[in-house]
Amino acid sequence: MLEKTTSNSQGIEMKHLAKGPLEDAEQLFPPLPQPGFAAGVAEVRAMEAAQAESRQRLDALVQSLLHRAFEGEL
Repeated sequence: MLEKTTSNSQGIEMKHLAKGPLEDAEQLFPPLPQPGFAAGVAEVRAMEAAQAESRQRLDALVQSLLHRAFEGEL
C-alpha cells in the first residue's frame, strides 16, 4: 500500500500511499438533510424572533412606568 519514501528540502521523510487500494474502498457520504429538521429549525428561529420582540415591548413598558412613577403620575 505504501509506495516510496521521499525527502523534502528540510530532510523530513514522507511516505506516499498507493492509489490502487484507495480506489476500491467504499466511500461514505453524510446523510442528506432532513426536511423535518429544517422545518424545526425555522420554527425555533421564528419563536426566538417573537420572544425578542416581546422582550423589547416589555422593556418599553417598564421604562414608561418608571418615567411615570418618577414624575408622580402614578
